[in-house]
Amino acid sequence: MNKQQALLQIVRAWNVNEKPEHRGFRCAACQTYMKQAWHHWLHTGGYTLPVHFCEQCEQDFRAGKISSGKAVLVDKTRFSWYSKGVQSKLKHIVRSWNIRAKPIFKPFTCDDCGKPFTEMYHIWYNNNAWTLAEVHLCKGCAQKTGIE
Repeated sequence: MNKQQALLQIVRAWNVNEKPEHRGFRCAACQTYMKQAWHHWLHTGGYTLPVHFCEQCEQDFRAGKISSGKAVLVDKTRFSWYSKGVQSKLKHIVRSWNIRAKPIFKPFTCDDCGKPFTEMYHIWYNNNAWTLAEVHLCKGCAQKTGIE
């Protein structure tokens, strides 16, 4: 199984929330909260987002030892309730991502202002008819965008 398919299986097991959540960041596999992580880009199977691993789960992922839970069905139409202005801002952020970048270990940063934060808004939205994206915004950028 290639890495994109492995990441996709992990993300499909998540119970994504249609409402923005302000919280810390968890490892995609073990769900441990962390302040920095390995960042991988998922860009297949109807998803575009960074997937984060703690150092132990990163080693397991590279060794092909990460298993995912049962897939959760997601109704992507539930994620289209944002105003056109908010959707435009989120779409602009997603288009700015280098989704082909190699995995990197780094702190979490706001997808808009680029400053590091340990807690941010986790915002899932329907990027187009087929793709769900997850954007992370600090409180200030979330307020400016109209999320908060």
